[in-house]
Amino acid sequence: RNIALTYYIQPSQAAEAQAHLTQVKRILKGLENFWGGYPAYEEGYQWFQPMGAKKAFLQNNQWSFDPLLLRDIARKWVLSGVSRPDSSLMWFADAFAYYAPVLIIEYNYDKSAAGDYMALQGAEFDETAGVFHSLRYQVGSDEVFFEAMRSYLDKAGKVNFVTHVDRTLGSETASFLDSYLEIEATPIIE
Repeated sequence: RNIALTYYIQPSQAAEAQAHLTQVKRILKGLENFWGGYPAYEEGYQWFQPMGAKKAFLQNNQWSFDPLLLRDIARKWVLSGVSRPDSSLMWFADAFAYYAPVLIIEYNYDKSAAGDYMALQGAEFDETAGVFHSLRYQVGSDEVFFEAMRSYLDKAGKVNFVTHVDRTLGSETASFLDSYLEIEATPIIE
């Protein structure tokens, strides 16, 4: 499916921007495999060069994607069509954004490579994306987990995530998630 890519950059970097943004279509294809259809094809995707940035584009890492670009796409995915996101939705958008690279690596390589990526991440990953990965592990079925996530994305901004998990995955899973969110340290799964 075609999507309009718009970028606002220094004119001298137009060619670099075009090359860099070719990742957007690959990123969308990979994420759609897990999360369903991208909700904002009609709006397109806009990218803004950070003010004062000496180097506008990150070099691709060993996984062949720009993690900042990927996280930006994931946040826009969650917040698309939401007029005023509340704090719980912003938390979900951040967790979604930090878990997106795991899914892209899993899609392009395999679960082992995704595990290697997670092992390289620091505390910020554990506190945000770790919630999704732990919840996925707790559910025990990727099909059930991703269906619940897709149905939440359809309602983003209209229902609390923990309430949605309770309704779709059961009270035991919601209790697990609630304890994960309430404890300051990352819980240890036994």
